[in-house]
Amino acid sequence: MTLLNIITRSLVELGRTTDEQSISAWREKLTIFANDGIDDLAEHIDARRTDKVEAENGAFLLSKLPRSCLKIVSVKKNGSDIEFTLAANSKEVQVDAEGEIEVEYRFSPKELQNDTDVPDIPEHLHKLVVSYCVYREHMTADPTMQRRSDAFYRLYEEGKRKARKNRGETDAFALINTGW
Repeated sequence: MTLLNIITRSLVELGRTTDEQSISAWREKLTIFANDGIDDLAEHIDARRTDKVEAENGAFLLSKLPRSCLKIVSVKKNGSDIEFTLAANSKEVQVDAEGEIEVEYRFSPKELQNDTDVPDIPEHLHKLVVSYCVYREHMTADPTMQRRSDAFYRLYEEGKRKARKNRGETDAFALINTGW
């Protein structure tokens, strides 16, 4: 779902028209709400990504990662885990390697700006962004509309609770060599 789709669906849920003039009038406000909702969902599911960067002199800059890094989960070289520590200046990470490495990290999603931008969260969660936008708009309206916001907030929170948080991690565990 693109930003334009999110804005259009939000306007439909709000009972507004979806002509070009109406979309233009609502674009800025709904884009802010959409970005807030995407950040909340990404934090809830512990959104992660893995990117390749170049390590030079036993370190790499966090600014070389394509998204804003919240926490580094692992660093690998040729498929093997390597040790890493955050440098004192908080701008670089010290590693025991040189050359290309893979960094898995929790990230802050890139903000939506253009109509064709797609959220940095799993596709099945995009529809929740619409509920979040409608909820936030109702909260800024008159008291009668504020009462309606609760229904959209419940829809959003229910969808959020159903979102899978494991993102590829194992759900089942086995005890091996316990010595019993």
